[in-house]
Amino acid sequence: MKPIDPTQGPRAGTFQFFKDFDNPYFNLCGWLDSTQLTAMCHDQNMGLSLPLFFLNLKAANAVAEFKQRFVGDQVVECQTIHGGSTVLLADQSFGFCYFDFHSDFRVFEQQARICFDQAKAKAEFDPQDDRYDLIHFSVIPWFAFTSISHARRWRTRDSIPKITLGKNSEVGSGYQLPISVEVHHALMDGYHVGQFLEQLQRFIWEPSAHFASPAQNEEK
Repeated sequence: MKPIDPTQGPRAGTFQFFKDFDNPYFNLCGWLDSTQLTAMCHDQNMGLSLPLFFLNLKAANAVAEFKQRFVGDQVVECQTIHGGSTVLLADQSFGFCYFDFHSDFRVFEQQARICFDQAKAKAEFDPQDDRYDLIHFSVIPWFAFTSISHARRWRTRDSIPKITLGKNSEVGSGYQLPISVEVHHALMDGYHVGQFLEQLQRFIWEPSAHFASPAQNEEK
């Protein structure tokens, strides 16, 4: 992590305005066209969750504002952002799983599967509040939401983005997936969330370009 000074630069006034709000978070919800990704996962007999986590993290790591966090009163920028997700347990309670981002999907998938299996086996509630280099993911696969809000500790410097993915639904001849992105307004604006969502949608439209190994990409 490297310290940055948000009181300098074009967002200095915006940062100062929002940083001490009781509720400084804003949430944007929308739909992703998931048709191509759904087809690829179906053809490869692969679930949708890990590919979606991978592409979300890849898009988040491409937008500097998604890597910025409050640590106390200081703002830092993380070198790489990783993932944390809720995990549904056998007794219908939930725990948490934490997985590192890797640019090679096969490595990411293998390591993430191990993490999810371990989280389900341990069945522990471990929020890891001391980590800043994360995106907090939730998956609500039972319905397609149009709005969502999160439990937050107000009057703290909690600044980890929260991304929620809903039910992947067949719409006409394709598929659509609802997504919610909740972020700290002192650190980013709707423009930056838009950058993230546009990048993510481009990735989902061309999934095969992101799931080949580096060696396979070199061969092309």
